[in-house]
Amino acid sequence: VVVLPFAVRGSERSLWLGEGMVDLLTATLDGAGALRTADPHAVLSALRAQSLDPGDPAAGRQLATRFGAGHFILGSIVESGGRIGVRATMYRANGDIEARGFAEAARLAVLSGWAQVLEACGGAGAPSPWGGVH
Repeated sequence: VVVLPFAVRGSERSLWLGEGMVDLLTATLDGAGALRTADPHAVLSALRAQSLDPGDPAAGRQLATRFGAGHFILGSIVESGGRIGVRATMYRANGDIEARGFAEAARLAVLSGWAQVLEACGGAGAPSPWGGVH
């Protein structure tokens, strides 16, 4: 799985979450069932070197191919009034959507919860924790 930086909308104090989600989800997902993750430093370096848009599914497909990954994850974070919403989509390497989800809670609680939701995805062929693609 290649995890790309999440788009962040909110206060400047939340901007670190974009690349922070790469580290958080990579560490949480690696070894969850059959999932293995691409090195987050290599992913971020490749994004910068190739001037790719981390919110573009085409960039996700390109990086999944480069790193030999079967999946990639794109997402966004909205922070407002001390609460945070995280939306993420797990794609197959060919760009088809595998699963989608959204979580909202207090800032730190939602980050932990999102990692658990994506971990429950379990990778290709596993049932989606959302009962299919939403």
